[in-house]
Amino acid sequence: MINLETCAHGIREALDECHEHMSPMKAGELQIGKRATGGDWQDITAETIDRHKKMVTTYEGILRMLSAKLQGGI
Repeated sequence: MINLETCAHGIREALDECHEHMSPMKAGELQIGKRATGGDWQDITAETIDRHKKMVTTYEGILRMLSAKLQGGI
C-alpha cells in the first residue's frame, strides 16, 4: 500500500527543487542554452522557466489532491 504522507513529502521536495532551480533563472543569474551540432548557441531560459512553472502547477495540484485524501475528503 502507498503511504500518502510519504508521497506528499516527496512531492513537496520536488516542488521546492523546482522553485530552487527556477529562482536564479528568473533573477537573470543563470541562462540555459542549447547548441545543435555545429550550430549557434540558443538561449532557452524562458522555455525552461515555463516548463518549471508547469511542473509547479502540476505538483501543487497533486498536493491539493493528496491533502484532501489525507483529510478524508476524497
